Amino acid sequence: MELKSLINQMGTNNVELDEKEINISSILNEKKYDLLEEYLFDNNIKTTNDLKKLSLSDYNKLKMGIPSLTGVGEEKTTLFIKKIDYIRMTKNSSYSQRLLQEMKPQKNPQVQHIGKIRSSANVFIELNFIKYENGNEYLDIRKVKSDGTRGKGISIKKELVGNFIDIVKNINYSDTMICNNITETKKISDNNKKKSLKEMILDNEKQLNYRFYNEYGQSINLFIQKIKSLPNDGDIVKFLNNQSILDIKKEQYKLIHNNGLKTAVDIMNEYDKTNIKYTNINDLKIGSLVNTMTICAIANNFNQMMGMYYNKKDDILILKGQTTEGEYDDKWLNNKKIIYFLQNESEEKYKYLEFVHKPNQICRDIILGYNKHTKVYLFERSSKKEDYKYCGEFIPIEFQNSNKCILLQEKNECVVL
Repeated sequence: MELKSLINQMGTNNVELDEKEINISSILNEKKYDLLEEYLFDNNIKTTNDLKKLSLSDYNKLKMGIPSLTGVGEEKTTLFIKKIDYIRMTKNSSYSQRLLQEMKPQKNPQVQHIGKIRSSANVFIELNFIKYENGNEYLDIRKVKSDGTRGKGISIKKELVGNFIDIVKNINYSDTMICNNITETKKISDNNKKKSLKEMILDNEKQLNYRFYNEYGQSINLFIQKIKSLPNDGDIVKFLNNQSILDIKKEQYKLIHNNGLKTAVDIMNEYDKTNIKYTNINDLKIGSLVNTMTICAIANNFNQMMGMYYNKKDDILILKGQTTEGEYDDKWLNNKKIIYFLQNESEEKYKYLEFVHKPNQICRDIILGYNKHTKVYLFERSSKKEDYKYCGEFIPIEFQNSNKCILLQEKNECVVL
């Protein structure tokens, strides 16, 4: 196992602090990390030891917030996560050697073979008692082929074996009848109710939260809330195909796989997506309340902190406005017109309309008459505590405030030339 993986799985007490604290700013000295360095400072992470003192769950929560930073981008996000992972796990060479020497290899469990029952010409049902190093004991009942290949089975805690035997004794049917009955019952159940992808993932996450609560409890609970907020299975597929999220959960998923369990991505990959439904802008009714994750799904961009999204596939521009307590001074002039601030640019870019950000470029081209095909949709709320209200399709009319904001007008109120 890699040293990085070992350290990420250990608690705070196993992370050795630097003898001399090193300022984060002296390590993250590349200009591309300015926003990310500020993010660490906002979270009271100013030295390498501040980073190393975090519990594993707090450290993973810190990393979960990185993809949400406005203006960072996927490439810098990935590089930054690798950078702070390296800072957190870096030790002097003598400590690294001592750590590897002191790590005790996991002992193989003690296996007591009980017997096996022939199921068919080439398959046996094998029974074993297994005792693990932590003292847990299980009865393992598993299919084994004549060539030694081990297949599906179940493990029952030793203290529950008596209950299992009592249940089996009370069944008075032949093995064939039992198998046929179970098979038919499963078919009927599958036909009556096929679980949605959302239900399957949430069921799995609850089990993972119980199993890995100490290591990843906060991260899993945050993930559960995001999955719950997505209305359709197709939206979940979009979310799980978001590479920056997968990079953050890399170590978590590795631990899950090492324990023989499935991740949400595994479940998604196995799920039949033939008739899967996606949320699109035409599903929404004007005036309806929409959460941020649903807006992200429509925009096909899961950076929740952004205010403007361009969905190239659908050729639509999504705008999120906040008229009070917001970072920008968005303001309704009446219920049909709103002053909406663009993404941040340099003063020179504003002056000459030489915008860097794609959403700003689209608004400029619509106002100047070069773009007549991209549709613009507005979501607005009064404060951060609220969901967004869907306001419908709007059209950029003109620039205001030295080109830093635009006047948007409801499409039905516009005269199209």
